[in-house]
Amino acid sequence: GDLAALLARPAETVTQRLLAELCIARRLGAGRPA
Repeated sequence: GDLAALLARPAETVTQRLLAELCIARRLGAGRPA
């Protein structure tokens, strides 16, 4: 995402955004064959 946009958002929104991206990364990683 855009760093400037993240910095402009409240800390709570940034944290939830990072957690969401982490979950997506886990899903993509789990969906890929080892």
